[in-house]
Amino acid sequence: MRLLFKARGNASIAPLLIRLVLGTLFLTAGASKLIDIQGYIFSLQALKIMPDNLAFIIGFILPFAQVILGGMYIIGFFTPVVSLLLSMMLIGILFAMGAGDPELPFSYNFIFLACTLSTIFSGAGVVSFDVFFDKKRKSTQSSHVTGSEKTDRLNISEAQVTTEENQIELLPSNGETKISGLKDSQ
Repeated sequence: MRLLFKARGNASIAPLLIRLVLGTLFLTAGASKLIDIQGYIFSLQALKIMPDNLAFIIGFILPFAQVILGGMYIIGFFTPVVSLLLSMMLIGILFAMGAGDPELPFSYNFIFLACTLSTIFSGAGVVSFDVFFDKKRKSTQSSHVTGSEKTDRLNISEAQVTTEENQIELLPSNGETKISGLKDSQ
């Protein structure tokens, strides 16, 4: 029953799945446009929603951007920045192509936009290259602590953790641990 009503969980799986699916989508969309880049540029110019010179520039840059950003999104490298750039790209596509879809009640680009916006705020998750840079930042911050501050942190004689279900009392000075009020997890 606990699985059905889970309010908290492992939040690293959802960003990974979002990154894998959307990153693959952008990577393959950009690669298919790169295979026939001249045809893609001509199709943008045929839409007549922008001047031909602008359509040429966007038609040349967009496939490369989709491949590079899609690859970076998959591996989780600079995820908030990549998510922001992909969000701006999707907003541009929504404005250029319209928000509607003839077969659906709305454009699927709104769903892609919601996913990229969620990874802006949630981050890449634990399975990403961003984790390596985050750990380095945390270790450099803790290395600037003076010796007396480290000693103060290590000489904690008593700690108490209280939640609705459990009360845990740790006494590291004599190695004693007292746990009370534990409920059965089944």
